[in-house]
Amino acid sequence: KLNSKNVISAINSRAISIIRYSAGIIKWTIKEMKELDRKTRKLLTINSMFHKRGDIDRLYIKRSEGGRGMISVEDCIAIESNSLLNYVRGSNEPMLQAVAGENIMDEGKTKRQVIFERKENLKNKNLHSVFFEKTEFRDERSWHWLKHGDLKRATEGMLMAAQEQALRTKSIKHYIDKTEVNPLCRLCGNRDETLAHIISECEILKQRQYKIWRHDAVAKEIHWDLCKMNDLPHSEKWYEHQPTAVTENENVKLLWDFKIQTDKVLEHNKPDILLFNKNTRTCLIVDVVCPFDARVVEREGDKIDRYQDLKWEIKRIWECSNVRVVPLVIGALGTISRSHQGWLDVVSPKVSFGILQKACLLGTARILRYVLNI
Repeated sequence: KLNSKNVISAINSRAISIIRYSAGIIKWTIKEMKELDRKTRKLLTINSMFHKRGDIDRLYIKRSEGGRGMISVEDCIAIESNSLLNYVRGSNEPMLQAVAGENIMDEGKTKRQVIFERKENLKNKNLHSVFFEKTEFRDERSWHWLKHGDLKRATEGMLMAAQEQALRTKSIKHYIDKTEVNPLCRLCGNRDETLAHIISECEILKQRQYKIWRHDAVAKEIHWDLCKMNDLPHSEKWYEHQPTAVTENENVKLLWDFKIQTDKVLEHNKPDILLFNKNTRTCLIVDVVCPFDARVVEREGDKIDRYQDLKWEIKRIWECSNVRVVPLVIGALGTISRSHQGWLDVVSPKVSFGILQKACLLGTARILRYVLNI
């Protein structure tokens, strides 16, 4: 009944500690250590925590760096053997000095060496490393969902597999597995069924799955926070909140997915959220988007450019002293840019990024299950 992070923590603290105690004392063979790690991964796979084609090295990288944080038996014994050997060599006790002189202890590896090797192995994999290469711009908070670890085991395992290109889309089956499967999308049939296409580009999924399941879930939390901050009607829980087109009091007016009337005909005049402060005559245009992660920075710029005409029209017609366009872009698999927190603070310092990211990821997970039947 534990979530994914707590399962890993339990393995590290309860199971690995037994192995750790024997490191440097019992002569474990490479075969025995690898077999223990293999059996552990098999149990994780049976319980939907680890995809059978998922990246093994990433499983043993820290969660704060995009991994799962599990300790490998092989790595643990290597690190502990090295630590014990250094302790014996540096001791002044005659018996320990004699042991060091016999040269019967394994050299092992330092923790830094082990971590470096894991990262290099991941980096050198053509398929599994693609996500990391295309999101080098990411802020470290992109891994917040892994560090916090409150997703269900199966959900976290599926999202990790998606990042690693381990899910068998029709494109992967055709080009990587070399099967006779038609690579075109099973829904629209217009483009190759890549992971990026499934989670952000398919026209069939655009209006319902992308918008309602993911986009609106993220935007709804922001709307709820703005209502709460400005004493506007709102539900007790953000996920129960049902935004209305216009919500206002004597101080502010809050619009949700509302078409703004202007003198000029504008192509983009329907932002997700618009907050108008009647006292300060300021306006905030907030637009949410959840693209494929490689396009996060690009979409931030697009959103700002898209609403410049609306910004100037509102400033003129509503006689505003200041109008700001705020793009809130979260990658479909959780990636954010380094400027994201700054934009979030403009909206409200009280908006929880963790909730926004989780809503986005749960929407993506639902889309993947819907399309791939997993």
